[in-house]
Amino acid sequence: MRALMVSALVLLVCAAPAAADITRLATVPGTIVDAAPDRVLYLERPTQRLMVQEVAGGAPTAVPLRPGGFATANAKLIDGGVVYVARDGEARLWLDWWRGDVLRTAGAFGHTPFSVAGDFLLWSSGSGLARTRLSSGRTDYLTHNYRASGGNAVAANGDAVFATLDGALHWLRDGRISRIGRVGWTWASQPVFDGTAVAFRRTAPCCESPSFIAYGDGPGEIIQDTFREGPAPQPGVDYMVNNGWIAFTRPADRTRPTSPLRVWTRDPQGRLDLVHPEAARLQGISRTGQVLYRVGSESQLVARGERPFRLPHAVDRAFWADGRWHLITGATVSRLDVSTELVRGPDRVTPNAIALFELASSVQGARYECRLDDRPAAPCSADPRFDDLAFGTHTVTVTAIDPETGERDATPATYTWVVTPPSVGPEEPCCT
Repeated sequence: MRALMVSALVLLVCAAPAAADITRLATVPGTIVDAAPDRVLYLERPTQRLMVQEVAGGAPTAVPLRPGGFATANAKLIDGGVVYVARDGEARLWLDWWRGDVLRTAGAFGHTPFSVAGDFLLWSSGSGLARTRLSSGRTDYLTHNYRASGGNAVAANGDAVFATLDGALHWLRDGRISRIGRVGWTWASQPVFDGTAVAFRRTAPCCESPSFIAYGDGPGEIIQDTFREGPAPQPGVDYMVNNGWIAFTRPADRTRPTSPLRVWTRDPQGRLDLVHPEAARLQGISRTGQVLYRVGSESQLVARGERPFRLPHAVDRAFWADGRWHLITGATVSRLDVSTELVRGPDRVTPNAIALFELASSVQGARYECRLDDRPAAPCSADPRFDDLAFGTHTVTVTAIDPETGERDATPATYTWVVTPPSVGPEEPCCT
């Protein structure tokens, strides 16, 4: 019988091009500063005004400024507004936020990045490290023992991680401050933090090399990773966190600090996984550990136990929101919808009456439906197999389905090939 069968132990020999359903959300006339599923924050060309464009359409809105001042590119979207650093007519810096057509100020701002998550804003001022509730405007000064150049990070629950003058990082949790890890010959700085997991870098006080990444789940559970030579690791490129998952780069050969970097993940239970044997640059991690990364000129997605999904083009930046990846390429923000990729399949012309495929999807844990020729579609695995194929042309159509929402790929992947009698000439490889 020519039945649809499943096999997970088949080696296939040809690769099909990637297919992806990408919805363009907005293209702006300037440099993108930040983005969300419903809005894009950008610096307008050539005016350098800070603007907000709603994805739903309409004219962009200029972010209001204090009299005589102008905004900088140090800005973030918040719920219903924008937090940004403004410079006044006397070249002083202020941290302001605009929400609901009301412009407010946190205060005079130090020369360091700020962090914002949920209703909390963490920033440095002349009075030390401050945490402001955006809903009420109330500011609490947390500590004077703060190293502004070391960076800071706040979580949506108000917990925070920040650098101190002794070269360490400290963790503010439930109103109590405790040191993260040990104080040694390296200085800790540039943390990323989600309220559960933290990752940061350690470098010598004098210089950026040698350096290493450290990470963990709490003050007493910090793991120091492999030393590396060259530029120090950068947050958002070499390490990031999301919902207890940590993604980071490390030298491929742990005995050679100058060896090429590779991307790894650590799950909330502490298990480590190599993401890809050639991936060297992080671009994002979802709440469930799916990683977006660069391999050469390609951007790819992969989750534990699944095949990589190749995007049709490389992206500059990405963020995970509302259960979907959002991609930033140049001045355009797009959403990656449910997509199906036929990774491997039979040759375009072959005498083989058995067809084996390998599938991938942009959605973690995707379910698949396969349809051969005019037969009804049926559930299939990520390794479908078709047996006893008749001579002639065959077409398979594969649809990926989001297991959480039930959303289906709107443009299923298809592949057509010809089964010939064994005496017909040489095989023609697929996908050329």
